[in-house]
Amino acid sequence: MIGSSDETKQGPEEPLARASDKRSRDGRVVSGGSHRDARKNGNSAWGAASLDGLITDLSVGLDLATRAMDACSDGIVIVDYRSDGQPIVYANMAFSVTTGFDVDVVVGAPFAEIFRKLLDESQLYQLQCALSEQRSVNAEFKVELQGARTYWQEARLSPLRDDDQTVTHYMAIISDVTAHKLSETELTRRWLELEEANRQLQALDRIKGSFLNLVSHELRTPLSSVLGYSEFLEDELAGALNSQQHAFVGEIQAGARRLVRLVDDLLDYARLEAGTFRLMPREVDISDTIAEVVSSLRPLATAKRIELGLFLPNEHCPVYVDPQRINQVVTNLLGNAIKFTQEGGQVNIVHECEGDNVRVSICDNGIGIPQSHLDRLFDKFYQVDPSTTREKGGAGLGLSIAKALVDAHGGEIGVESLPGVGSNFFFTLPINTSKPQPFPEEDWHRHIQ
Repeated sequence: MIGSSDETKQGPEEPLARASDKRSRDGRVVSGGSHRDARKNGNSAWGAASLDGLITDLSVGLDLATRAMDACSDGIVIVDYRSDGQPIVYANMAFSVTTGFDVDVVVGAPFAEIFRKLLDESQLYQLQCALSEQRSVNAEFKVELQGARTYWQEARLSPLRDDDQTVTHYMAIISDVTAHKLSETELTRRWLELEEANRQLQALDRIKGSFLNLVSHELRTPLSSVLGYSEFLEDELAGALNSQQHAFVGEIQAGARRLVRLVDDLLDYARLEAGTFRLMPREVDISDTIAEVVSSLRPLATAKRIELGLFLPNEHCPVYVDPQRINQVVTNLLGNAIKFTQEGGQVNIVHECEGDNVRVSICDNGIGIPQSHLDRLFDKFYQVDPSTTREKGGAGLGLSIAKALVDAHGGEIGVESLPGVGSNFFFTLPINTSKPQPFPEEDWHRHIQ
């Protein structure tokens, strides 16, 4: 058969067509000439179109990436890591704005040459070490542009790797951190100011403590003289006194005793602040201590026609305490109850055993305390109503000292009160099952805060 189909004719020509193809150096097939058949020409046209499309896509992507970096508000620099001198191959306009360098000057210049003008020697050394070790690094630097304010910048240098994880380039992103730096500087300045103010307050506190200690000791001697001579007058050792003179002597003694109590509070406070306060604990039944206090303060209650009620437990509840200091606590609480209860009122002292503790409560139907003041009532020098306390006397130290003493014995102190109804001050102490550990001297200051 002479004739044959196109398919039959094409078969033998296929190897010839391939043989006539030329190959490029990288092995890609290049067309062998115009003798190629229609199908081969069609495949070549499709390959060329695909290559053109790929090139176009890459060109569009590169252009988009470049425009994105150009529009970025952070400065961006790309360094050719593999070339000698590690030149900068790209810098955006933001880098020029934030550093003052023209892009034309930066591109092509060695990385170290440009950044040497921005960083100090130690920072530049750190960046160069990071480059040699192929790792990321951050550095802050200050830029002072002519005719403009000072800017703080942060450079973050990161390696760029190819598919084989080989570092080919480095990208440096330079961000303006001026606002953060100024905030940080301002915070540091404020912190230093507060630290200095705290030092000054501590110094003043020490001076105050020394002053209170000095004044208290200096007041003790003349007060002792006043009380001593007033007792001589009361006993008529210097001659007989009429009723009015006896009344005057009574006022002198009352005023002197108030001053003695104030001086005692100031001395106790100074000792607590200095950490020189000492407890002398022993096993006691504080019922005797409470009864002693009630007996000593009964004349004050009688003078105001206040009825005192004393309720003691039937059982024996031993506690390991300093009886003199517990006497001081009860005296303070009962004295306040009498002081702030109207004439004709009622004050009850209740001592009871509750499990592992003893509880002492001083209840009155006096003026009461607003709820807003209860949380601060045991703070040193705190007074609910300065005008009232000035009228009644006191320095606002009694309750804070009472709390420190109760805390020192391992107990708790508190208050419940309603204005116009009355108050209930109470404290608890652990029943003596074993001797408590000595109270550390350094903790006294904490208890009086």
